[in-house]
Amino acid sequence: MSTDDAPVYHACENGHPVLEGSTVCTRCGAQVTDRVVKGPRPSRVRAATSASKDQAASTTPPSRKALAVPISLAIGIGVVAAASVFAFSATSNSPSNGTDIPGSSGFLTACGGIAQAEIGLDSEYPQSHTIVCFTVDEDTTITIGATASGDDDLTLEIRRDDGTFWAADDDTYGYDPEVTSVFLPGTYVATVGLFGGGSPGAFTLYTRSGSATSSSSDDGGDLPDASACGTPGTPLLVGSGELALDSDTPYACVRIDQAGFVKFGASTSPSNTADLRLAVYSYQEVSGSPTFIRSVDDTFGRDPETSLALDAGLYLVEVDTWDETPVGAFDLYVDTTETYFRQGEVAPQFSSVRAQECTDGTLQSIAVGETLFLPTGENPMVCLTLDATTRLELAAISTSEEDLTLEIIGFTADGSPVRYGWVDYDPWASFVEDLAQVDLALPQGTYVLAAAQYGGSPPQGDISFTVIPSGD
Repeated sequence: MSTDDAPVYHACENGHPVLEGSTVCTRCGAQVTDRVVKGPRPSRVRAATSASKDQAASTTPPSRKALAVPISLAIGIGVVAAASVFAFSATSNSPSNGTDIPGSSGFLTACGGIAQAEIGLDSEYPQSHTIVCFTVDEDTTITIGATASGDDDLTLEIRRDDGTFWAADDDTYGYDPEVTSVFLPGTYVATVGLFGGGSPGAFTLYTRSGSATSSSSDDGGDLPDASACGTPGTPLLVGSGELALDSDTPYACVRIDQAGFVKFGASTSPSNTADLRLAVYSYQEVSGSPTFIRSVDDTFGRDPETSLALDAGLYLVEVDTWDETPVGAFDLYVDTTETYFRQGEVAPQFSSVRAQECTDGTLQSIAVGETLFLPTGENPMVCLTLDATTRLELAAISTSEEDLTLEIIGFTADGSPVRYGWVDYDPWASFVEDLAQVDLALPQGTYVLAAAQYGGSPPQGDISFTVIPSGD
């Protein structure tokens, strides 16, 4: 695909990348500016099967599919038009692999002529077709999800009627996907498929106004409600701090007294070989039930860590393992002050990187607010120097359809590399695997942003690194 054919991304007022043609950011609701921040298109649905990915020779810890990897482009953001009505039309002309969408002109003609019906939000569609289209009349936050009747591992992708990628998801609740986004006026096509390709069996498609309101964990188990906070099985942590937890207490409540940027992580000792996953939920004020926000896996070896902006309130943190083995003993840590910075072992392919490469001209440098393009074949690493602790949105994107990872490398006093962060997907667009993006705070110092394919191989496409100020 030529660069001229690639969709254009603009920065909103808060720096988030937004597809050209959008006027409002689907992440934060801010107005979109004219500043171009990325060019390459997002990838299509993953071609690899879960088995092939798990069996790949990996030199970096993989983010395995099993816990929620949310798209959630606009969870709880934007004005919800509760009375908004959109038309849903279904066709039985499903693609053979469950992912390809027919051309817009022919498809909409068929879609408009077969069982077209106008429905409100908050509805379910048992025995749904694999391709549906709907029209939104005004900016509306909508949640769309699919639940398999059997054991199918479902995928969900949404595009505008002109084929422009909008959103996608896999495994928000076990093998069931869910998308929440601010949908701008227009017509959209939603496709439900199978992870790895193929046509799914029976499933239920559902829609909701607003963000997800599930009160169950991704594996179907019940989560403790707000009344359990502070009990022996669900300890309560106020603000920053640490809790010693284990398999008998895999949940903890966290009370945030002031809106801000919060880091959640779980740390195991060398003797605990469990591969942990972590999910964050927000308790609803009225019902006291938890609402899913974010999940993460494998930031530091087998230990997860995530950071995100949160309002003041009560939250639930759940820790389990990707393969359902015992969790064992671990420490849960929470940082609301941007003063706790964990360091871990870097991926083997970056173990020889040294801080002096950022001062002797070996590696190119990038500044906050810039995008740096590296053509195929160049060393996929750039240097970033910070004069003070700074919250940033860091991203790497490839022109090739490849599962990209981004590692943030800092240095010890003797110049040896240490890991400050690692991500192998965009947390708000889990199918966009040629985009690796993370929002985190880094202390004063010099860093290397390093891109690689999932498994550790060098990227096959051109790489663009972007560093954007994040937060207020």
